[in-house]
Formats: sequence, structure tokens, C-alpha cells
Amino acid sequence: ASVERLTCLASEVLPAGPELAAACDGAAWLVLGSRRAVAAVAELDVELPGRLACVGPATRDAAVVTLGRPEHAAPLVPGDGTMASLAQLLLAQLDTPTTIALATADRGGRDLEQLLEPAGHVVRRVAVYATLPTPAAGSDLPPLTGLDAVVLGSPSALEGLTNQRAVPSGLPVITLGPTTSAAARAAGLDPVVEATGRDLDGIAAALASLAKPGS
Repeated sequence: ASVERLTCLASEVLPAGPELAAACDGAAWLVLGSRRAVAAVAELDVELPGRLACVGPATRDAAVVTLGRPEHAAPLVPGDGTMASLAQLLLAQLDTPTTIALATADRGGRDLEQLLEPAGHVVRRVAVYATLPTPAAGSDLPPLTGLDAVVLGSPSALEGLTNQRAVPSGLPVITLGPTTSAAARAAGLDPVVEATGRDLDGIAAALASLAKPGS
């Protein structure tokens, strides 16, 4: 396979040090929502809770290297690496009401709160970085050409893509989670195939599902 990379996002660390410090004070866990969140937390340099929960293996690996606390970089979400899966894993481990700090993007989803708070847990959300889609390039956008599929990692990436390229009708879109799938369908893209996991195996399986017998 050949891969063409198109930059659709930029990010910047937000001045959230005092807010993150307050969220971590008395919290039993800090949930790290992405590798960018790990980098932002390291830059903000606050005292962290005793345990870190990482949304997936890539975030765990970044936490091990950047925060230097491999013994706390757990648990890992098995399989798809979504925040909903992490919330379910935490629900299975938390026996009593627990306060959890969450370091995430300014556009991060609300799955953690929606699943944990009804069970009596407290989630203190802090936007530690901003996700900035590539600005709109005008109304006459050049089309994506010569591609068999597009892989999108987030709704913000979709926004950055459609700000600079016209997506041809019928070009398959592989998404890395239900939020991105919903955004792609709302934008009129079709077909949309959601990968079974956020890793290369999940993407490869989604691409393979597009191939017709004998093609």
C-alpha cells in the first residue's frame, strides 16, 4: 500500500496548569486521553495523582517515556482504545465513589463523564490542549484524487480535511471511533467503515473489508 499524508490538525498546549493542579488535588486517578494530553501534562508540570489511566497502548507508551512512571501507566484499554472502553474498565475496578481527573483536548468527547458519573464517581475535566483544524481554504477546493480510501482519526481531522479538500462521492472513509463515524456520516460521506481498533491491525481489517471478492 502507498500512503499519502495530509496534515489536517495542529495543537497547542493551553495555560491550564492551575486548573489541572486543582483537578489532580485529591484525585485518585488521572486519565490521559491521548498522546498530546501526555505531552501537555508534562509541559504543565503539576503534581499528579498516584495512578494514571491511559486510553490505549500508544498513550501508555508516551506516558512511560514522557512522565517516567511506568508502574502507574495502567490500566490499558484492551482492544479498541476508546474512552468508553476505558470508562468500562474503570467501572469494573472502582468499588467506591472515586474522584478522577481527566486531561484531554478542548474538543474531547464526554464518554468518561457519561459512564462514570451516574455510578457516583466524580470526573474533573481539564482541557490541557486545543485542537486546531486546518483553516478553510475557500469555496473552490481541489478534490482528493488517486485514493482508494481515507482514514480519519477524529472529527477535528474531518473538519481539517474538508476545509482544504473536496471528498469525492463514494470514496470510502475509515474512521477510528464512533464519534468520528457520526461526524463523517453527518457530513454526507459514504461509505463510512469504522475500524475495529485504533491500531494498524484495526485499520488494515477495515480496508480489507472494502475489497470485493476477485478485486
